Amino acid sequence: MAQFIPIREKEKCGKYAEWCNLPSLALEKIYSFLSRSDQYNMSLVCKQWTAGFSSPSVWQRFKFLLPEAHLRWDTSPLIKFAERYGHMFKHLEIECSYIKVCELDRSWRLFMKFLEILESKSILISIKFKNFEQASGIDPFLCPDSAPPTKNPTEAIADFLKTQHHLERIEFHQCFFDGGKGFEILKIITERSRDSLKHLVLRGFMSNNMDSTAAPNIRLIASLQRLLTLEVDYNLILENFDIETLKIFQPQLRLKIIIRCERYNDHFLTSKDWINLKEVYPYLEVEIYFRAYSISCQEAKSLIVPEIPVTQLTYDFSCCLVTFLTLSDELETETGIDGLLTHLLNIKAYDSLFVLRLIWSLPIPNLANTFIPFLREFKGLKCFELVINYPANNIEALFIYLLKSRQSLDNLVIEICGIPYNECTILKKLASKYVPLLNQIGLNSRVDLKLES
Repeated sequence: MAQFIPIREKEKCGKYAEWCNLPSLALEKIYSFLSRSDQYNMSLVCKQWTAGFSSPSVWQRFKFLLPEAHLRWDTSPLIKFAERYGHMFKHLEIECSYIKVCELDRSWRLFMKFLEILESKSILISIKFKNFEQASGIDPFLCPDSAPPTKNPTEAIADFLKTQHHLERIEFHQCFFDGGKGFEILKIITERSRDSLKHLVLRGFMSNNMDSTAAPNIRLIASLQRLLTLEVDYNLILENFDIETLKIFQPQLRLKIIIRCERYNDHFLTSKDWINLKEVYPYLEVEIYFRAYSISCQEAKSLIVPEIPVTQLTYDFSCCLVTFLTLSDELETETGIDGLLTHLLNIKAYDSLFVLRLIWSLPIPNLANTFIPFLREFKGLKCFELVINYPANNIEALFIYLLKSRQSLDNLVIEICGIPYNECTILKKLASKYVPLLNQIGLNSRVDLKLES
């Protein structure tokens, strides 16, 4: 046995050497599939892999998540990565999940330390801020055992953007800055990234309680001469400004307007307004999230008018107590969902709509009769998501129609809630029968079944 050991060891060393000598492109490709922590563990294997970990391709994209497990900035891996590799960052995403009150101070200090390091190191091409609602109004966020910071997170964001002059894409998602701070950030963006910025996303950028003094600042965005796409909340551009203001933007701009209607609103654009906008911006897109508090879809009809180029619609009617419905209520329910779908047909929304999400908390008497005529007309629809309460009457006929018609749909999601335990087996059998068949014809399908609680 002893004489064979050296041979085996030699073979083992040979295989190890082959892995260590992977080409740099292959090594970078492997790194691209791994999480940051797995990348770090991989870098500890050998010197060659450590060198690969320092490749610019590994660090072009960086994601900073708050709160982080290591809340001390002097021990945080994210801070150490920023110090060592921050000069390679090109695309940065910073996302904040819910932070406990006891961790607010340390979390925001860590965040501001991170930005402070990058101010002198990075030359970014794109940056994305997400879920910074907790950052608004924290001034000061005191900690008993430390002195208050010299600035708050919103001011830190503003100071950081002052150091970036080559940004081509900037995104804000659900940050809800107050009016003054929000427009200060917009001003910085237009001053420092005027000659480079091509794509600007302002989703949930400012709180709803803006004052009229904000109106003239829309011209700041219009000064971005190279801007190609703009995604912006309805209340930021339209509710406080004359429609003529939008005509000062560049004609090549692909304008996407995000409308979130969660409370009663008596100010909507008319069909004539949308015609005028489409004349200026032929690529105009409108994305609507509408929360209904009544079976009647009258307010939705006031918003979704003829000529509105709505490309995505989420209609959420999930806040009605089903238990107390009377027979007349049930008849009205059918009118409600049918009324909405009929309205979309009447205004010819099939010319633009490609994503439809319906959340409907009341029983729908017949799914096939309700949705097949609609789907037959909306031939350009690419994604259809439906969330309903049990029962799912005639759902099999809907599946059969989708199999036979070979719709243009790419994605189908149906979620059925409140299913009695003894009825779930039947729906499971239907889902297991038809979902694979729909997937086979190229329709990515999913049916989620949720039991009543």
